[in-house]
Amino acid sequence: MAKNEFLPFGLNSDANVLNPTEWSSLNARSAGFTTGIAKSKEMNTALRQASVISNAVAQFIADNSGKDVLDNGDLAALQNNLSAALLNKMPGRLLNVQTFTSSGTYIPTPGTKSVIVEVQGAGGGGGGTPATGPTSVSASGAGGSGAYAMGHYINGYAGVAVTVGVGGAGGVAASSGSTGENSSFGNLVICPGGTGGGGLNAVVPPASRGGSQKTAPPRGGNIVSLSGSPGGGSFIHYVGSVYFGAAALGASSRFGGGGADDVAGSSGEIGAGGGGHVAAYNVPAISGGRGGDGIVIIWEYT
Repeated sequence: MAKNEFLPFGLNSDANVLNPTEWSSLNARSAGFTTGIAKSKEMNTALRQASVISNAVAQFIADNSGKDVLDNGDLAALQNNLSAALLNKMPGRLLNVQTFTSSGTYIPTPGTKSVIVEVQGAGGGGGGTPATGPTSVSASGAGGSGAYAMGHYINGYAGVAVTVGVGGAGGVAASSGSTGENSSFGNLVICPGGTGGGGLNAVVPPASRGGSQKTAPPRGGNIVSLSGSPGGGSFIHYVGSVYFGAAALGASSRFGGGGADDVAGSSGEIGAGGGGHVAAYNVPAISGGRGGDGIVIIWEYT
């Protein structure tokens, strides 16, 4: 047990001190004792007032910092130990946030007692379209978003491997986009990547291609556990020499939007799906949009 050298004075019930009314009305309490004789009763009261509160504060420091509280005039040590005692008495304070945008190992910040972890799987890539001719068109589906989970953990988190999934590549020509990679925080939370959007061979219009499938659910996550969303579908049609249609929008994630629904599929934000696109007459082959990479965020608490 830590030692406390700041001891109280005059604690006996019959101590030679003023009562509260006498002390509050004492002139010397404001002006101090002047030249002459100071009564022991008055001096004892002043000493007890100061020593009792200093003893209580010092005991709080000793009990909650584990450090000896020494009467040696070391003010800096006393202040540091008081700060440590206050922090130890207030569990649950946010200490630090570590963000992983690439894979690595989690080393807790000193003082971490629990963590809240967010894990986002990578997004799937959008499908591609082949080169089209004077009478053929194509359309591709967008990629899905990766799964997301959040969990609170009080043990088993130190030194775990952190995996940040890479977004799925967009499909080339008429091929489907690739599935995004899983993101994980050890074995505590594993979030699958989003599925890729489908491609479509060149066909006589009209043409349409559905979006990607819904992403598999996460493993772990005792606060939030969400499957990723499917990407959108595309279609194109000609009326005479004019075409109309809509390109697929990649599925959004918790961290941003999916790839835009433009002619050439664009990449998704963190964990979101890559965009699909449409190809009118006489358009070269276009690759689908790339899925967004995953992310792992660790909120550290005392």
